[in-house]
Amino acid sequence: MRLLSAAMSALSVALLGAAGAHADPCKSVDAPIVTTFTVCAPGESPLGICTEGAIDSGLLQGTTRFAVQTMTSAGNDVLYTGVLTITTKSGTVTIDDFGVLDPATGQFFELEQVVSGTGRFKRSSGTLISRGVETATGFTGTITGALCHFNEGRSDR
Repeated sequence: MRLLSAAMSALSVALLGAAGAHADPCKSVDAPIVTTFTVCAPGESPLGICTEGAIDSGLLQGTTRFAVQTMTSAGNDVLYTGVLTITTKSGTVTIDDFGVLDPATGQFFELEQVVSGTGRFKRSSGTLISRGVETATGFTGTITGALCHFNEGRSDR
């Protein structure tokens, strides 16, 4: 009986230790994002609408580039899709973006799905949300959500 008890204790310690060794693979994102309209590269946006900008803090601190792929009206709103690329000092994240813009108020809301990455973000997944307002020169808002399963502190492999 003592052997079984000792084995169960050892198994419990091993399982708890393993659980602690596998920390949460997701990191939260909550940062301001500011963009300005810019000229698109050839073939980047079928509609010729692109922005570039910056995320000034957090996991995704770096530069942004957005290219609109589709745009349709739905009542008073504009629905659009695009590709958002965020370049950080540790790698890039490529995101499929689905958004709605209210032209009357300038408010926008976007649902963003991580589709690929390089460097630290090579095996990333996650869903982000951006919201904010259109300005005279671009957009200002916040980007929030979580990135999961990335290569903590590693360079491109």
